[in-house]
Amino acid sequence: MIEEEIIDFLRSKESEMVALLTEWCRINSGSWNDDGLLRMKERLLASLEMLPGSSSVVEGEPFCLELGEQSFPARSLISRKKKEKKSPSSVLLNGHMDTVYGMDHPFQEVNTKEGRMHAPGCADMKGGLVVLLYGLLAYESLKIDRKLSWEVLITQDEEIGSYSSMPELKRAAERNDFGLTFEPALPNGDLIRNRYGVGNFKIQIEGRSAHSGRNMEAGINAIVCAADLVKSLHDLNIKYSGVISNVASIQGGEVLNMVPDQASLCFMIRVKDYDWMKKVLSELEILIREVETHRNCKIEWTGGFRRPPKIVDRKGEKLLGLIQCAARQFGIPIEWQDTGGASDGNLLSHYGLPNIDNLGVCGGSIHSSQEYTVLKSLVERAAITALTLVKIGNEPLRT
Repeated sequence: MIEEEIIDFLRSKESEMVALLTEWCRINSGSWNDDGLLRMKERLLASLEMLPGSSSVVEGEPFCLELGEQSFPARSLISRKKKEKKSPSSVLLNGHMDTVYGMDHPFQEVNTKEGRMHAPGCADMKGGLVVLLYGLLAYESLKIDRKLSWEVLITQDEEIGSYSSMPELKRAAERNDFGLTFEPALPNGDLIRNRYGVGNFKIQIEGRSAHSGRNMEAGINAIVCAADLVKSLHDLNIKYSGVISNVASIQGGEVLNMVPDQASLCFMIRVKDYDWMKKVLSELEILIREVETHRNCKIEWTGGFRRPPKIVDRKGEKLLGLIQCAARQFGIPIEWQDTGGASDGNLLSHYGLPNIDNLGVCGGSIHSSQEYTVLKSLVERAAITALTLVKIGNEPLRT
């Protein structure tokens, strides 16, 4: 049986998978660590040599982030393609090599105990990259008539918005029929159905300076204006059930005896669907105009929803069903949940590619010093991936 072939192959590689994950997690590949990302890219290129086909590196464009407007250098993308003759479907397998942990973050060590690995990026998503690689290796090891074409795309800037990677993600979405992205599964092993859209915004406020003792009334305190906006933005969480609003940064002022005439704030808003996205943009304009009128200040804002909401469509539902069926054949029950988190799956969906985007390891506490991976899930999730590829090749999912 195909299931037995897949499991036998992956169990023979289990120690190899754990060793590779350990090696990768010991490389700091925070999104701003160019040296670490270069090292990680080279390790990934070496690992991809185990697969048939050829590898290439594509350079992205520089960009600036809303938070601090920090200039970002061009990012590399790793692309891997394999074409089968008369393939009924082509699948994109997608992941990212960057993590949220910079060189100065205290969480740097790898510790393995009682079937778990605690390490930076072990779940999000270096564990997922191991699953991607060995799921493909297991698929390619099968003695079957493979009817599927596939492509691997691994980016370097997902954790900070995939701004540089967007053009390549769009091209990859256009080249393929379905997508599998290897973000971590939810802690209980469930997969994600729909995801919120994410918008990053920056507001600049211009008030009027004045001496805080002699003529404070002549000034317009830009920080007070910003405080009004902060409260209104935070209250969106209470006002609307389909919105998550987080003010992340506020800056302004210079000295204590001067009314500050400049302030800025950066915030992130997550929305459940496209209707909420339009509503929030309209509401933001209203909030800004109200503060401008009430405080007699000037306000400008930049940003937008770079990752629109991800809503599973009919083809996505079919793909969900195939994955669930594959999991059950290995005795692994899988259910579905919606989440406020976003991923490159949002972008791929926006570009027209039906995809499921958390086929990676089981784990939890991502983006924290408690991040962990359940090591047995490396084999389990790679097995589900391999069998899902078989099923996609055998099913007429294009229609």
